[in-house]
Amino acid sequence: MATYKVTLIDQRQNFMQTIDVPGTEYILHEAAEQNIKIPFECVVGSCGICQGQLVEGTIDQSEQIFLSDRQVAEGYVLLCMSKPTSDCTLTVELDNYL
Repeated sequence: MATYKVTLIDQRQNFMQTIDVPGTEYILHEAAEQNIKIPFECVVGSCGICQGQLVEGTIDQSEQIFLSDRQVAEGYVLLCMSKPTSDCTLTVELDNYL
């Protein structure tokens, strides 16, 4: 399986970092492995705490159950249920990063 470049941006904290994420792994898990603190609770796609927004690229979040069709169409993603299918950029809100 391919590995993709995933850029995470938190404009509130002037943060931008690109991480490598295998296409078989969830973005939240790989971010946590690299000490990027994205808030989460359930990690099963049902609470919405780890929500971000896709700026460019593609992801597979077919397992999530929280977001409405409208939210998905607007680019919102749950990072705990999102696997990259291309290089991508997402806006996120980090938890106590700075």
